[in-house]
Amino acid sequence: MRTTNGEQMLRKTSTMKWYLVLLVITIVLVIAIPPSPGTINKYHISLTEYRILISTLILPFAIIWFSAFYAYNRMRLYSNEIQHTREGKAFKNISDGIGVLAWGLAITTILSILFGAIANAHSGFTATQKVIIGYFDILVPLIGFTFIGNGTRKLNVIAKLRPSLVGTRMIVFVFLVIGVFYTHLVVTNSAHSQNPYYLSLYWLLLTFIIPFLYAWFIGLLCANEIRLYAQSIKGIIYKRVLIQLAAGIAIVILSSIASQFISSVYLTKHSIAVGSALLFIYPVLVIEAIGYGLIAYGARWLKRIEEV
Repeated sequence: MRTTNGEQMLRKTSTMKWYLVLLVITIVLVIAIPPSPGTINKYHISLTEYRILISTLILPFAIIWFSAFYAYNRMRLYSNEIQHTREGKAFKNISDGIGVLAWGLAITTILSILFGAIANAHSGFTATQKVIIGYFDILVPLIGFTFIGNGTRKLNVIAKLRPSLVGTRMIVFVFLVIGVFYTHLVVTNSAHSQNPYYLSLYWLLLTFIIPFLYAWFIGLLCANEIRLYAQSIKGIIYKRVLIQLAAGIAIVILSSIASQFISSVYLTKHSIAVGSALLFIYPVLVIEAIGYGLIAYGARWLKRIEEV
């Protein structure tokens, strides 16, 4: 049984309303809460320069969040349309995963601002704040890509597909290179930067590095499995849309990896030039926006195809 147009409009409006609510809350918090003296000293900027810097970051974040919430909304509507088909549960899982990623972007940012304000007032809370936000950063991609992976696995089972040996080996090779390099940098940074993670080496490996690596590996498998499923589809337009969806997921994973390399290794330094920091941050934001944009575009066309 298909959902009515009224129900679809309600779901669409509700999702995008939440996006606006979360964005407004974030902007208000950024304006209302002053930065910590440590942040000002770290980047060697004045309070006015800090306000200008934050203002330039609001727009790209707003675009990324919009793309993520729009993609979630469209994928959810599409999964509801086909819920009684063989692929219905698979796309429901993919929709839920994109939803986790979308909500996670906003919730993690808001919590980071609020906890940062508490840490400014109570310096003893700094370590707790860093650990809590660090784990939120882990949970979002871990849960999101797990949901998406469950969906892409179901699609491959339905289509009776098996990944090629060459493709699997390429994924494993890329993952190992990224994993070894990331682990080396984080562990080295922890040993030489007064432990910015506030975790012992064993806890850092078990509860920080390994979960991130697992989430990235699952994400790479997701993108590959959607690509395989797309190749098995006969419809040219449907095939193209699914490939765009796979590309979007792959780019989001790459942006997640790049973001963690920057935040876990570079931005943990005690003194950074603001121009240098922006040189790293802006390209990652652009990549992330492109990834979510492709997912949103693919989800939009999946919904249109179903309506034809």
